[in-house]
Amino acid sequence: MLCLSEITRRIFRSLSGPVQAQRECLALREFGGLSYQEIPEIMDTSIDQVKVQLFRARQHLRKEVEDLA
Repeated sequence: MLCLSEITRRIFRSLSGPVQAQRECLALREFGGLSYQEIPEIMDTSIDQVKVQLFRARQHLRKEVEDLA
């Protein structure tokens, strides 16, 4: 069984997998606490693109976490 620090390390390492826009969206939303309306202003994109990028980044992370189990 993996310890919490190993799981955390693998999750952070998996963040290098998604493309730049996905990482930025995810960081702004999950770690920065920004709203869906604030992120497009910062990234100079549409809210629809933000939603797509977040979906893809979360999908990537979900797969990584499932692979840990």
